[in-house]
Amino acid sequence: MEKDRTAPRPSLPGPILFVGPYPPVIGGTAAMLRRLIPALEEAGLRCRILNTMVGDRQGGLGERMGRLLFFKWLGLKAMVSKEKVVHCHAVNFANLVGNGIVMAFCRLAGKRTVITLHAGDLMAKLGTGRSRRLGRLILKLAHVVTTVTPELADLCRELGVRHAVFIANDLRYVPHGGDGKELPPEVESFIAGHEPVVTLVGAMNPPYGIDVFLRATVIMRRALPRAGALIIAFKSGNAAYTESIMDLRRDLGLLDHSLIPEPFPNVAEALRRSDVFVRPTLSDGDSIAVREALTLGLPVVASDVGFRPAGVAVFPVGDHEALAARLVEVLQGSRPEPGVAEDSEKRTIAAFVAAYDLALGK
Repeated sequence: MEKDRTAPRPSLPGPILFVGPYPPVIGGTAAMLRRLIPALEEAGLRCRILNTMVGDRQGGLGERMGRLLFFKWLGLKAMVSKEKVVHCHAVNFANLVGNGIVMAFCRLAGKRTVITLHAGDLMAKLGTGRSRRLGRLILKLAHVVTTVTPELADLCRELGVRHAVFIANDLRYVPHGGDGKELPPEVESFIAGHEPVVTLVGAMNPPYGIDVFLRATVIMRRALPRAGALIIAFKSGNAAYTESIMDLRRDLGLLDHSLIPEPFPNVAEALRRSDVFVRPTLSDGDSIAVREALTLGLPVVASDVGFRPAGVAVFPVGDHEALAARLVEVLQGSRPEPGVAEDSEKRTIAAFVAAYDLALGK
């Protein structure tokens, strides 16, 4: 009879080492680990984070070389650590390459490796060309690969990964910073001057669909003339896209009705004071930022790519007219109810424990 790897287990693997770096605290891997690690510890598993540092992505050869050296340093630290199981997280293909260095060092030291793939550009990169061949070699360094979507797990199996496991992301996310504290003055003023406020959190890169959101805002404001678009976008090295977004705001007449502030730490408080969270991404996995917004009780409108939890109103990817219509519909009171399965977090934790057992050969 096949072993049931979803039920709570009577014995636990040894301590787990989590290897960074991790993205900012709203959404992304940092948000996942902020809940995953305490939940694993509540289940009796000892955990330690080796590193949480992350810097602005400026692009260029210098940054890429610096990151490779950084991952080499992480690999050496993980190699001499006391933990037998090392758990890496890849949020994009560049991150996967870096974590491949870490896993190679861990393999040399006889450690067992688990890597979680958080989608990003991984479906596209692992699908074709040289990145697919390199990705196959890196993924085979892991004893177990876990993914946030079933499609990504299927792709890993197609690449020859022996143990590729989809784990449903049903952790209880409580966003950091939704605490009633002051926001930057320009954000406070913008929220006070617009109703409703629709907020996007992402990065200043094409996949986040900021241009789609801006075009939708123009149409949305025909029905809701006091509406405003708050765009909290972390910096990236894509200067051309950043300039195009600033030009688009001006060309669409949205300079007074959209705001792109400098990044600030209390993002969840801005979400708490918003009316809708929007996720117009052109590609996506299982967005943690979406789950955080749902936890805050915020309506969510998202593109129909990636995995969307129950309670999210979706629209066809890239269609700004459909996004505008969906936003108006949701803001006028029509939205699906979120659905949360009982004990879903326990099943997620049990699945991770089972992945560690599998890596250890249990």
